[in-house]
Amino acid sequence: MARRAARTALIAGVVGAAAIAVMYVASSEEITDLKLVSVDAARLKDVAQLNGEALPETPVFRVRFSTRSDLVALANGLDAYTVRSQMLVGDGCNPALKTMSYARVAFMLLDFTRVFDGSGNVEGRGLWASRTADGPDEYVFYFGVVPSEMAEFVSSGVKEAPLCFALTGASRTGRALSTNLVLLPMDALAEAAARLGS
Repeated sequence: MARRAARTALIAGVVGAAAIAVMYVASSEEITDLKLVSVDAARLKDVAQLNGEALPETPVFRVRFSTRSDLVALANGLDAYTVRSQMLVGDGCNPALKTMSYARVAFMLLDFTRVFDGSGNVEGRGLWASRTADGPDEYVFYFGVVPSEMAEFVSSGVKEAPLCFALTGASRTGRALSTNLVLLPMDALAEAAARLGS
């Protein structure tokens, strides 16, 4: 009788642990406080983190944003999340829409999806790494514009459709990472591009 009770308890424990594991993997890590800090522009040759990812003269926008979430800890914990930026254009900035319309500006952009803090890429720091306690809660990602499209991007592309960004990724156990969408103001993009020159 005792053996049967122990066996039943063991089976219940295994089933319960499996159910908890399934629920954990099916859940997601959600960050809802991303905020835009600034946008500026440079040439790819002047951004060491992007060395070799495109032509040296490629115009690159540096997007600085903040969040209270520790992205370094998220990327280097036991779950080891990938943390990637995601540029969205036009209707993509409105998740409530059921259909997407065409926006030519999407084809002008180059994605550089890694996310950085003041010490470099937030990923690959070693287990249990985290943002320094006195460090800012700011991070940076980059996106580029196809060099031959820069003049059109400045003259009409920034007016054609809204641009926004979010973070995305997944943990090694399959949990998704998602965030709120943040709009990139047209005037901020235009001013940064004008300072860079087309």
